[in-house]
Amino acid sequence: MEEKNVDMNSVNLLVSILLCYPAIGTVSFDPKDNTLRLVFMMQKFSLPQELQKFVALLQESIRSYLYLQGKSADILSVTTDLQGNIIFMNVNRDIATLSQGEIKLICELVNNHFGAVLVREQGSESEGEPPVQEELIDGILSNIKLGSCTERMMGIREEGRVMVFNMLGQEKTAHV
Repeated sequence: MEEKNVDMNSVNLLVSILLCYPAIGTVSFDPKDNTLRLVFMMQKFSLPQELQKFVALLQESIRSYLYLQGKSADILSVTTDLQGNIIFMNVNRDIATLSQGEIKLICELVNNHFGAVLVREQGSESEGEPPVQEELIDGILSNIKLGSCTERMMGIREEGRVMVFNMLGQEKTAHV
């Protein structure tokens, strides 16, 4: 069987996002529709209308941020799903108009609103130097916008490590 070259741009993007933003539980890249999905996990709380209001606030905040940047989103969706006692909030964004600043805005809004109920791995608060990771994210996003990434990938944080898998289930790389 022929081995494919690993797409390091998407691997590095997913790793950098997870290292820089511990509120994000998983992140995935889909080259078919050129989107990035950020997944936040929260303990179930008793006010579903609060979650609906937050989703509307988040979407409006992203649109306002993009407007101030002179852009508009091709793909912007925020969905929620309850599985057991965990609420999953999925933020889907097109890579073409996504920036590190927007990812930071999303994470700050989620942290400020749901910080007490966010599910985070123990010790995930102090990874790396955020400014270095943030600069790296913008650079990698610029490269990916050129259309060089062809593999569906997902990054997760588990037992103090960040791991990236292709969506076919083969582990591509693991970083501490």
